Amino acid sequence: MVENRTGAPALLKALDLNRESMAVDISMTNADVFNLFTSPEHPTHIAVTHEEHVVGMIHRDYFMELMAQPFARELFGKKSCRRFMDDHPVCVDAQTPISQLADRLLRSWNRSRLSAGFVITVEERFYGTGLTGDVLAAMLIQERLLSEELSRANQQLKELSTRDGLTGLYNRRHFNQVMEYELRRAQREHYGVGLILYDLDFFKKLNDSLGHQAGDTALIAVSKCLASHLRRSSDLVFRLGGEEFAILVAPAQPGNMIKLADHLRSCVLELALTHPDHPLGVVTLSAGIAVSEQGGESFSSLYDRADQALYAAKKSGRNRVVMAAALSLSETPS
Repeated sequence: MVENRTGAPALLKALDLNRESMAVDISMTNADVFNLFTSPEHPTHIAVTHEEHVVGMIHRDYFMELMAQPFARELFGKKSCRRFMDDHPVCVDAQTPISQLADRLLRSWNRSRLSAGFVITVEERFYGTGLTGDVLAAMLIQERLLSEELSRANQQLKELSTRDGLTGLYNRRHFNQVMEYELRRAQREHYGVGLILYDLDFFKKLNDSLGHQAGDTALIAVSKCLASHLRRSSDLVFRLGGEEFAILVAPAQPGNMIKLADHLRSCVLELALTHPDHPLGVVTLSAGIAVSEQGGESFSSLYDRADQALYAAKKSGRNRVVMAAALSLSETPS
């Protein structure tokens, strides 16, 4: 199966099913045809031509069956092969799509068996031969490949609906879905879900001083940094909108969450992305962390606690990580 540059399966045509085949002149004797069919090449069928134009076809099974009859070789061996040929073979142009070829073969079913052959021509001249069974098999293969291509296209559309257009990270819509799922699973299996909310410090000033293109460049660089430094494949990073990012970790422990959040903050600092209106002169992140209670916690509660911790990090000087306090006994879900 040949594929085009887009990755979609190319349309199969008759020429793609050309078999090693041969043609003989109509004057060839039956004895010589018999020798061809029993030769090491062992063709399944032979096209018969006259002045280079196809005038018939001889099928091995049918020919050998007739020649095996009493006295057939003595009576017909020295005569022209015309008697044993199908003088109404299915002839198709090499460029005929497989779907059209299959329809034609099924409508003109030749000898009612899958081994039936057809002749492939180019500008009405002999090109090769094919088998009906090959066409039907190709139809199944093409149908499967087209189905797989459709499945891939649908998956790509689904993936696009969950991705942020600028950074390529998962978007807020996907964040909401995944968080709800993880919190339900965590409640069943009794483990904590960790949430880190990041915010670029003085991001509006960056846009004002260097322009929105520079702001977008910074967002893309920070996104790549966060995604490339996550320690586990199960940890996910999202762009929630504007300059805000989120990282989901499950299962999670408070101590490990602090280490991870500060490690990522340091990695972004080391990028040294220019920010003329930042006290440090480079882009930095502030982070708020919250870990759900093992007994279960709602999405809104966990998010609010992480958001409050992020606000505290901003208020206390930025470029730092703050851990949200654990829920009190009165706040812990029963």
